[in-house]
Amino acid sequence: TGAVTGIYDGSEALTVEISSEGSDDDIEGFEDIVKIEENDKRENDAQASLERLGRSGQMLANVTDAIGDYYKNPLYEADFVEKIVVFDSAGFIDDQNFVDIVANELYVEATVFSVDKHKDILDIITRELN
Repeated sequence: TGAVTGIYDGSEALTVEISSEGSDDDIEGFEDIVKIEENDKRENDAQASLERLGRSGQMLANVTDAIGDYYKNPLYEADFVEKIVVFDSAGFIDDQNFVDIVANELYVEATVFSVDKHKDILDIITRELN
């Protein structure tokens, strides 16, 4: 244990005690805090994973409906859908999870491309103006 003395507010002396020895209770308390933070992180990760899975499930339902409409609509020559390409501009799709779900449920190859719609629109505007 040591003490450091300094000047505070120009007139009062400030003494700070510095202890290099910690009690076992302090260490256990710190370990408890670390465990709580780790549990919170795991819970947040699990919640985020469930949300991504839910979005992937909803996307699968949307794709299934779109394929059904494609096959039933007389305007389209209903060839077999071999591949699904998704352009994700919002970052909502867990790419690999969605690809796996589509492959397992629909037996169709899927690809997800992340796009920046704002950048793409600016590129189009720039090309049009030049």
